[in-house]
Amino acid sequence: MKLSIITINYNDAEALSKTIKSVKAQSFNDYEHVIVDGGSTDESVEIIRKYAQSARRLKYVSERDNGIYDAQNKGIGLSEGDYCFFLNAGDVFASTDVLSFMFKDKTSADIVYGNLRVVSNGKIVGYCKGVNNPTFLDLFNSCLKHQATFIRRELFDRFGLYDISLRIVADWDWFFRVAGFNNEVILEYRNVDVVDFDNEGISNRSPQICKIERQTVLNKYMSKVLQQDYELLNKYRGIRFIDKFVLSRFFFRIIAKFSKIIQERKK
Repeated sequence: MKLSIITINYNDAEALSKTIKSVKAQSFNDYEHVIVDGGSTDESVEIIRKYAQSARRLKYVSERDNGIYDAQNKGIGLSEGDYCFFLNAGDVFASTDVLSFMFKDKTSADIVYGNLRVVSNGKIVGYCKGVNNPTFLDLFNSCLKHQATFIRRELFDRFGLYDISLRIVADWDWFFRVAGFNNEVILEYRNVDVVDFDNEGISNRSPQICKIERQTVLNKYMSKVLQQDYELLNKYRGIRFIDKFVLSRFFFRIIAKFSKIIQERKK
C-alpha cells in the first residue's frame, strides 16, 4: 500500500518547511510526497529543491494555479499512491507515528479518517473527533475533516475531482456527493489524532464566503424543504448522545417538584 501525501503551498516558505519536516519524521515510509506550489516568489521553491535532493519520494511542480482546489486536483493528477492525503503548508502530523497507526491494519475501506486538532499560534484551541459509522446528518454537519482523511485514489477517477468554482467548501461538497449518495463507498473511522491543523486558513478568515458556498452546495443536492428538516435535526443532534437514564432522572425530579408545588397550593 502506497500513500500519496499532497501538500499545496503559495509564498509560505516557513510553514512549508515545517510541513515537509513533519512528513520526513514519520515512522511509516511507504509514501510519496507531492508538493504543488502556486508559483511562489519567496524561498519556497528553494526549500522544496533542497529537500528533494535528499528525499527520493518527493516530487513537485511550481506554477500558477486557480486556487486551493485546483492545486489539490493537480496533486491528485501527479499522485501514484493507493490513497491520497492532503497536508497543506502549515499543517503537521500530530505525532511521528500517525501513518503507522492509521495503516497498521489492512483495510478495504475507501475513506479512512481520524481526529483533527485545531492549532493557533502554536497552541491547541480545538478538537474535532471523528464519528464512527456516520449518518447522512453527520455528513451534513461536516463530520469528515479533509485534513484528517485518507481517500482511495480511485474514487477521484470514479466520481470526479474537486469543484474549483468553490473556494472553501469543495472538499465538503465532494464528501457530501461521494460518501452521502453512494452505498458502495466504505468509510472507516480510526481513533487516531492525525493532524495539527493551522487555524489561520481561508475558511476561518472568510466565514461569509463559506456560508454562501455551503448554501450553494446544499441547493445542488437537496430541496429547500429537506434542508429545513436537516437544519432542525442538526440543531438537536446532540440529543442522541444524552444518557437516557440521567435524562429520565432529570425529568422525574422536575415532575416531582411540580407535584410538590401543586400539593402545597392545595393546602
